[in-house]
Amino acid sequence: MEELFIKEDEIIIFHINKKERIEKHKIKIDEITDLEYKDSFFLSPYRPDTFFHKNIEKCRLLKIKLKFKKVISFGFFLEEEEARKIIKAIKESKKNYEKVQEEIKEFQNK
Repeated sequence: MEELFIKEDEIIIFHINKKERIEKHKIKIDEITDLEYKDSFFLSPYRPDTFFHKNIEKCRLLKIKLKFKKVISFGFFLEEEEARKIIKAIKESKKNYEKVQEEIKEFQNK
C-alpha cells in the first residue's frame, strides 16, 4: 500500500507494510514535467516490484516524469478514476506553487 502527501513545495510517497511506513520518494513540485496513467505493457515481469503480482495484466501505474529524464512510478492497481483525481490534485498544486513563486518574484523586484 502507498500513501501520497502533497505539501506546499513537494510530494511525498510512502510505502506502508504491516509494521511500518517508509518514505519511498520525495519529489519537489517544480521538478515535475508530466504525469501519466499507464497500462502494464511497459513493465518488465523481471523487475522485483512487479514479478510477484499474479494479476499483472490488471496493473496500472501513475508515472511522474521529472526534469533530467527521471521517472517515478507508483500506485499498482490504481483505478482510473483515482488516478485522475491524483493527477488533478498534483497539477493544481503545481499551478498554485508556480503562482506563489511568481508573486514572490514580483514582490522582490518591487
